[in-house]
Amino acid sequence: MPGSAELREPAKITEQRVNEAFRGFETPHPIASQMLQEARRFVFAMGSGSHPSYWLSLVGSSGTGKTMLSRMITSVFLRHIEGLRDEHRGTPGDRYSRMGGFMSWPLCVERMLEGDFGFTRQCKEDWFLVLDDIGAENEKIRELSTSKLFAILNERQHKFTVLTCNYGLADIAKRMDPRIASRLLRHGGSVVDSTGVKDFNLR
Repeated sequence: MPGSAELREPAKITEQRVNEAFRGFETPHPIASQMLQEARRFVFAMGSGSHPSYWLSLVGSSGTGKTMLSRMITSVFLRHIEGLRDEHRGTPGDRYSRMGGFMSWPLCVERMLEGDFGFTRQCKEDWFLVLDDIGAENEKIRELSTSKLFAILNERQHKFTVLTCNYGLADIAKRMDPRIASRLLRHGGSVVDSTGVKDFNLR
């Protein structure tokens, strides 16, 4: 019948919503501008029912806004997903039933060291996920953390994923695992590397 949930268009991410979400991220630096451009592209793709899922990786120097942008992306997602859940609630194969969101990778590693591995299944399955600060965990447990991270990334090939890391792409391959660096370049995603850029907070 007209007006039923089955006939309505899914909620869309609007230009106004995106502008509001990213308000406050303003810097003339070209790398920061590129990060913002890719973040906007990511959320518009996420809001398109026909766009294939892909990854956005913000890597490189600290203090360039990687975590700030990933939190802004999460904010857009959390507001957007509620509309999608209302539209699709109860439909077979509802891909919006799992919320997803922002997770600090060092805190994830702490949970694993305490014997809690249950959340890793959610990390693999969520339609959208931010893993912030990969590689920031203690290097003494790098073997465990890298193996679990690799397992999670392997299961996220067709899901919207944002990753941040204070290593550049070359250092991710060298100090973590070249397979991790390789995954960041796959899935039609985008990598913005701010290696060598000064901390904006110290300017």
